[in-house]
Amino acid sequence: MPSSSQGEDPQQESTFTFVGTVKNLHAATMAAVPVTESTAIVTVEEVLQAPPMLADLAGSDITVELSSARQVREGQQATFFTTGWMYGTSIAVREVDLVEGRVGAERAGELAALSPATPENRTVRLQQRIAEADLAVVGMVSVIKFPEGYDPYGSVSEHAPKWREATIEVQSVQKGDLPQEDRVTAIFAASDDIRWYRTPTFQVGQKGLFLLDRREIPELEREEYVALDPLDYQPPQQLASIPGLVGSDGGSEEPTEPA
Repeated sequence: MPSSSQGEDPQQESTFTFVGTVKNLHAATMAAVPVTESTAIVTVEEVLQAPPMLADLAGSDITVELSSARQVREGQQATFFTTGWMYGTSIAVREVDLVEGRVGAERAGELAALSPATPENRTVRLQQRIAEADLAVVGMVSVIKFPEGYDPYGSVSEHAPKWREATIEVQSVQKGDLPQEDRVTAIFAASDDIRWYRTPTFQVGQKGLFLLDRREIPELEREEYVALDPLDYQPPQQLASIPGLVGSDGGSEEPTEPA
């Protein structure tokens, strides 16, 4: 079977890879998904690569938007390389590539090793994320509110982030410079939409390490610190493993668990 995508290596785009069987063509598991010739209900048989939220979908029926419906038939088994699309009463994903049947054991092992849930891969990604962050602080969330100038009741799209602002009381600075003496505010997405479900959400009293970037937010018409990477929050129990990851440009203090 030919590849369903024409990119140089479309499989590298995949964030959710699984072996599945096509159950119904021109169908969907969610009312929110428009049914077309390209949508299909697929039964997930084995998850090969997935973010933590999708890791337990084996045995479930999900919706797949196919790049070419002519390449599959009902009852056919294939390895699907997909990216997230919609999340609600079920899951809907978009196919970027597929391989007839199950991929070989070697390729399956490679995919499993790439999963964000794999401890080794998570360590490497966390090290990279700390190096990229504009600001890294250990502290506690003291206030959650709507950002100044943000209208939460205005026009809301299906994938709206539902911005919130967290005030973090800072115990120690691991990287960067605080805009205020002992606190920093960070914008985060409170939405559980498929676009945002992996980003961290905060609650008053939450403690740990916060990795922040300075970014322009169009809805607020200004720059703010944001926490939008899945690794941007690390709980207190993870702090003991972080000092070795903070490099020479990561600040002079070692992280300690907030009091």
